[in-house]
Amino acid sequence: GGAYITNAGVVYSAGIYYNVSSNGGGVFLANGGVVSNSYLSGNTAGYVGGGADLSLGGVVARSRLLDNNAIYGAGMYMVDGRVENSLFTGNQASLIGGGIYGNGNALIRDCTVVDNSGGSFAGGVYGYEPEPWDSIIPRMMCMQDELYIEGLRFAGGNAFRTYGYSSSLLSGQTVALLTLRDMGVV
Repeated sequence: GGAYITNAGVVYSAGIYYNVSSNGGGVFLANGGVVSNSYLSGNTAGYVGGGADLSLGGVVARSRLLDNNAIYGAGMYMVDGRVENSLFTGNQASLIGGGIYGNGNALIRDCTVVDNSGGSFAGGVYGYEPEPWDSIIPRMMCMQDELYIEGLRFAGGNAFRTYGYSSSLLSGQTVALLTLRDMGVV
């Protein structure tokens, strides 16, 4: 990508344009680092963070992330990072999080996120991370409490197995087996 920033590294008042990387097409912030008063535009990531990848923390402030592309988080992909006072527009994710894909302890403050697109959903901002109390065991313990309509069970990525593609498949399989059990088939 355009820049790999680690620890206390700082990029200030820079233009980072038309770079390509598997993660962090424009910048990849590792274990901290700061990007401030900068333009990140036209960058592409093969997986996450077209404009910026804050997978390992870091800060982006007073910057513009424009027309970047990625599968997840075209403008920015962040885990345990912070973005503030920044503009996200024209970014395109082929799956989720056109503007921002936030996870973990990601903090988004005073940003404008407009006219971004996500292929599956969340063209603007996508963010979800289960807390320790919101995991598979507490959710499975509450499954019986969620039977509001006889014969109807919830399945999918945010059902009792929390989130994600593999969780969706396992959730569907479990619900199918429970439904067949309720019907007396198995």
